[in-house]
Amino acid sequence: MYSFKFADIGEGIHEGKVSEILVKEGDAVVDGKDLIVVETDKVTTPIASPVNGVISKVLVKIGDTIHVGQELFLIDTDGGSGSSSTSSASTSASVETKSEPKPAQESSGGGASVVGQVKVSDDLLPSFGSQNVSSSTTVVENKEILASPVARAVALEKGISLSTIKGTGPLGRILKEDVLKASGSSGSISSSSSTTVTTPTSVKISGQDVAIETTSMRKAIAKAMKDSWGNVAYTNLAVEIDVTELWHQRNKFKDLVLKEEGVKLTLLPFIVKAISKALEKFPKFNALVDEAKQQIVQKGNINIGIAIDTKDGLIVPNIKDANFKSILEIAKEISDLAQKARDKKIQMNDLSNGTFSISNYGSLGASFGVPVIKYPEVAIAGIGSLEDKIKKDGLHFVERKVMYLTIAADHRWVDGGDIGRFASKIKQYLENFTLLFI
Repeated sequence: MYSFKFADIGEGIHEGKVSEILVKEGDAVVDGKDLIVVETDKVTTPIASPVNGVISKVLVKIGDTIHVGQELFLIDTDGGSGSSSTSSASTSASVETKSEPKPAQESSGGGASVVGQVKVSDDLLPSFGSQNVSSSTTVVENKEILASPVARAVALEKGISLSTIKGTGPLGRILKEDVLKASGSSGSISSSSSTTVTTPTSVKISGQDVAIETTSMRKAIAKAMKDSWGNVAYTNLAVEIDVTELWHQRNKFKDLVLKEEGVKLTLLPFIVKAISKALEKFPKFNALVDEAKQQIVQKGNINIGIAIDTKDGLIVPNIKDANFKSILEIAKEISDLAQKARDKKIQMNDLSNGTFSISNYGSLGASFGVPVIKYPEVAIAGIGSLEDKIKKDGLHFVERKVMYLTIAADHRWVDGGDIGRFASKIKQYLENFTLLFI
């Protein structure tokens, strides 16, 4: 008997609401068949079975709030002959949804089911830190070691290789206590660690004070921001870009695009295209940080995340293989992702496997800003508002359309000169309109 539990699906999501149950007791299921649809503050996603079998018991109902690790179904995987092994099978399932997870898809097609890729743990996985290293990357991960995220953090801080530690948890899982024992320390993690436990502050409520309940999405955003500032050595560089010609060229056909394609053509798709082309020239910016190995992994795909402001908070879906898409295709995808985000219909495939992100705070009227890197990505671009500026052209003064591009990067892995050359390449593409098409 297989105990099917709600796995940690990443992005800081630890609970959800059951919106659909796609099977009933007695139904035969196969590996990959969707069993349930879960709605969270960020996504509405179907979750598939990782095994073949028959649904023996449905343990939840529509409308239930479920949490990571909660048992959802019992699946008879051996035709009913193994009911006596429920206990041991359940123990295995509580640790691991599937022993050989499939690699996360990098293409623009449908993503693999989250169940079968993600291990269930009593420890909450770091938000935005679940990107996998695929076979198309420059560096490939070593064979996976079963260990809790806290144990990994402690091992990293103390400089201990997990391969040298024997785990005492279920299925040999390495726990924090195992790492502390191996290091000869029984104390807590030092204050330099990002996992340091501190006493939470408490605020006294009185009079007209109002306590506002924090949503799980806001908690996920808060953790992502703290993780980014706590783990990244920030450096920022801004350049002014003259987009006058681009502005005029876009104006020539934006009305036709709206009429024929139903898409409002802003400057953002051109910026995405320019950045994707620049990333081909500067692949170190299209990378993720592997803290355990103290290296960066240059990704084989260019998947550009677009920060979308919704009433529930910021969400960053990404455009897969942006460098291979036309400006019109990018414009359509930005529009579709924005609508899905605001309707809470974003899927996990839309959020996963991003390699570089853009924060368009210019849409809010801001000229400058310091964008926050979507850790473990190496860098992010911030786009300021379009402004009219008087410039001297020979003996004359002319009005030009300008905007400011800010590149924030992890200074541990890229230098200021690299950032300057990367930003200059983006500037070159945007100031020379035809270069975007060759």
